[in-house]
Amino acid sequence: MAKVIIDTKEQFFVNPFHFGINYDMFLDALKGKTVKEYCKSNLTDEQIEWLENDLKHYEENKKNK
Repeated sequence: MAKVIIDTKEQFFVNPFHFGINYDMFLDALKGKTVKEYCKSNLTDEQIEWLENDLKHYEENKKNK
């Protein structure tokens, strides 16, 4: 009989607007998804738009260091 493995790992949303969460933590949580895909059921459209824009600046600044 084949062994069935069930993944019981819970998925948690890493909210970049919560205290103690930084952009590096948030970007790691994306795991290949876009910001819009990852956040669509947890943030408003306005928050997502603001976050996408702010992350562009964050990544540019990180490259220039």
